[in-house]
Amino acid sequence: MKTKKDADEEQQKQMIINSSPITIRPFEESDSPAVNRILAQSFYSKIHSLTGLSEEKAVLLAEDAKIFPDRPIDGYFVAEYMGEIAGAILLKFTGQNRPKEKIGIFPVAKKHGIFKTLKLLYGFSVLVESVRPEECYIELLATDKKFRGKGIATALIRHAGEFAEKCGFEEFTLYVASGNPAQKLYGRLGFEVQSSYKSLITKFIFGIDTWVYMIIPAHKPVEFKEIA
Repeated sequence: MKTKKDADEEQQKQMIINSSPITIRPFEESDSPAVNRILAQSFYSKIHSLTGLSEEKAVLLAEDAKIFPDRPIDGYFVAEYMGEIAGAILLKFTGQNRPKEKIGIFPVAKKHGIFKTLKLLYGFSVLVESVRPEECYIELLATDKKFRGKGIATALIRHAGEFAEKCGFEEFTLYVASGNPAQKLYGRLGFEVQSSYKSLITKFIFGIDTWVYMIIPAHKPVEFKEIA
């Protein structure tokens, strides 16, 4: 026979199952350390190819060199899973107010080495893409590895898609390296391959020679299901 305590615990478990543990909200300045860590870990292979650093040192260099954001900007969102920051999505669009990051190169170079610092800054500068007035572009998307498989990326893309639609953009776009498993996720979410291009520079720097441009109408992401 169930006790009242057992019934209450069962009810609480059911409430958790029936409610999403994922919360999406705008990026706040206090989120910077967690977001930088998640982004640096997600892009560690690229940082490592440029610097040869361990993951721990790569995260520190990425933070000091400010290759990832450390301040709130319209179109930047984080995902919390059960109250813990689990991922982030950074959008780019025409008219976005983006204050230029001021980087003290000499202190960073003194701490991490001049060649590693300059190679990192140059390497990530070649990944910067321009955007068209009608598109809302996913510049960066990352999920903390311990929260992967819980629908974080899908929730972030859905929220960003709703943002893009409300802002009046026609297209929701992204670039992904050819062969990256994330391309399959984007395809399941409705993104279609629009074009691709080869880059000798990224092949030399990162070992990535082909990039795929994917697109979806801005109103579509609100229909996404939790699949990843």
